Amino acid sequence: METKSLENIVKGDTILIDAKQVRGGKVSLQFAEVITNPNRSQGAKPNNPLVSILNKSDSRFAPRARRAWITGEKSDITNAFGLDLTALNNEGDIITLNLLNPKVENVRARVVITETVVANDYQRANIETSAKRAGKDGDFILCDGKYIFSNSDVVPTNSSTEDMHTFLEADERAVNVGITAEASSEELSEYDDLAEAALDALTA
Repeated sequence: METKSLENIVKGDTILIDAKQVRGGKVSLQFAEVITNPNRSQGAKPNNPLVSILNKSDSRFAPRARRAWITGEKSDITNAFGLDLTALNNEGDIITLNLLNPKVENVRARVVITETVVANDYQRANIETSAKRAGKDGDFILCDGKYIFSNSDVVPTNSSTEDMHTFLEADERAVNVGITAEASSEELSEYDDLAEAALDALTA
């Protein structure tokens, strides 16, 4: 079976990263795949593709893979994927796999994303960490004023997954701070006072 590191993942790849023993003797498999959200730039300044090209050696500009987990019986996973999981004996044990495009009965296991405004019990109790944000600590991204929750699944398919994802259209977000065309004379005067004070500080 071919392997590939997560650092070298490209769009179209699926990587079975690892297998972890969890409660009840079951095993959790972690998958990763680069998935493009067609609505990513909605309400914000569009991404500049040239920036990505000129910074492709910078890991911060590398495509971010989405993760998905699926849990099953150790024996069934062994038979389905042809894996050797004998090293998993205790809860918390992990085997690093990095298998490229894993298959079950010659059908690929792919990551599919479903966005929704309907939270499950865990998401409802953990809005701060589970609702979609603009970056790790950025503003919440909303759809019709509601929080967006992004769920990932692993599904069997040899077809393109482009039409299998569900991405919600985000509400428009402000991308800069400035004076609106409708700003009052009082607001403009206050802005001028602040600007003059800053200039005086620089020339003092």
